[in-house]
Amino acid sequence: MKEQELVSIIVSVYNIVGYLPKCLETIAEQSYKNLEIILVDDGSTDGSETICDNFAKSDSRASVIHQQNIGLWATRNAGKMMAKGDYLMFVDGDDYLHLDAIKIMIEAFHHYPQSDLVFVDCTKTISLNEDIETKKSYNTSILSQGQLIHKLFVYGDRTGPRPSVWNKLYRRELLEGIWNNNYPRTQDLDFNIRIFFRVSCATWIHCELYFWVKRPVSLTNQSNYWKIAYPCTVKTFFINYINLPVEKKQYGHYLLKKLYRRMIFYKNKFYKTDQQDRVFRECYEYEKATRKDYWLNLRINPLEKIGVTILLHSPRLTRWLMKKTKNL
Repeated sequence: MKEQELVSIIVSVYNIVGYLPKCLETIAEQSYKNLEIILVDDGSTDGSETICDNFAKSDSRASVIHQQNIGLWATRNAGKMMAKGDYLMFVDGDDYLHLDAIKIMIEAFHHYPQSDLVFVDCTKTISLNEDIETKKSYNTSILSQGQLIHKLFVYGDRTGPRPSVWNKLYRRELLEGIWNNNYPRTQDLDFNIRIFFRVSCATWIHCELYFWVKRPVSLTNQSNYWKIAYPCTVKTFFINYINLPVEKKQYGHYLLKKLYRRMIFYKNKFYKTDQQDRVFRECYEYEKATRKDYWLNLRINPLEKIGVTILLHSPRLTRWLMKKTKNL
């Protein structure tokens, strides 16, 4: 296979000294060699920064950006700004790849040139010793924009495209003008919502080629994760609905349904806390701006509208139902 297309791999790094070598090893040893490897160190202090510098010295394809600790969204933007590849992939520095991952995704672009992005399945693991060498057999599916969006909102992170950015290879032109927003959580979801509304079609490779390492101290495992994530997810759905292009309004119900359901949990999370008044006012403004569209949207079941609205305005009932459900 000709390797004329350059693939830029943007690796986000922050205090992952025990995991970063494995990530970089699997990138360096990819069977597809025409790579640009951009390491973005977000102010590491545990030695990860030194690993980045040493790797760049040992591999001419690699370069390093050191920045003050700003956040994951900023590392990805910094890498994207520097990238020169025909295709871009974002990799978290505590994860790793099958050695044929890039090759298989590039081949998919060759076989299905109409695709704007290719994504693969992932393995969730706590191990750094998953099989990265055995040749993989796999099937592929072509998803239209409508199918892609449906799977993102209906299935979330359980199957299909996932809201994450790290299991995808994007055509460069698909990302033009789109940057990661400054969210402390759920920036992947926000980024991909905006990307998916641009996609004509995508290729899904039914093969686990990305290894998602679940660290005890990762962002998603922090005890306050949802306390920070709820305001981000609610804002994500609201902003993306408000900014939804007219020609994409047929997808508005997905955003509205997620917005209203997330507001229920958001209000419940802060019910009877010192943040209750602020959160309730925030949700009131979101609801006020979308209430008419929500109730007039024919793609949302009327009974669902009634039930969701009751729960949205009855945090006490929501907590009781959640407790009962948990007990069952």
